[in-house]
Amino acid sequence: MGLKGSPGISGVPGINGLNGKDGQDAPFVTNIEIEEKEDSFYLVFYFSDGTSLETNEISIPSIKESINNYFVSGGGSYPSGVVDKATKLVLEKIASEDIDAGELVRLDSSTTASLATIDTYGNSKVVGIALDTITTGNVIRILVSGIHEDAGYSFPVNEPLYLQSDSSIGVNAPTAPGQFVVRVGESLGTGAIYLRVEESMEIV
Repeated sequence: MGLKGSPGISGVPGINGLNGKDGQDAPFVTNIEIEEKEDSFYLVFYFSDGTSLETNEISIPSIKESINNYFVSGGGSYPSGVVDKATKLVLEKIASEDIDAGELVRLDSSTTASLATIDTYGNSKVVGIALDTITTGNVIRILVSGIHEDAGYSFPVNEPLYLQSDSSIGVNAPTAPGQFVVRVGESLGTGAIYLRVEESMEIV
């Protein structure tokens, strides 16, 4: 047998493969809008990458549906009523004047509220019903939409309700030219109403 030959030259090291591309951060929500229809609404989510996403439509409960479960918002008690758990929408603003619980109010700025009246279009833009009796400069809670229960309500069931000249709720719509008609909801019978404010219309 012949002599063993010398070892060959070592091969060139292999080239490492490229790392995969790092994952991109997921887009985040930049804004949420509520789009309303006659009897339903849906949400639109806007994302940081310019895309948007719409939810399915959500039906607004009928006022004729039986509503049995009520609760007091915020752990406190309203002096004039309670708000239905499923349908309440409450704002907090600063009162621009003395306001009694049960009166209809409007926004006079992004932070303040005052009594709604039927004399001008701006004054008749009802935002909701006062949930507390409040003096000028204090925070007032306003029910914007939903069920409001009050022992003082004695309207016939399903009767349309309107803004009155004294900022109260009543069954009689204004009739004089130059006044503004605002339907604010319907009666659920003795002791309760369903608040759903409609657009103000001038009598000509």
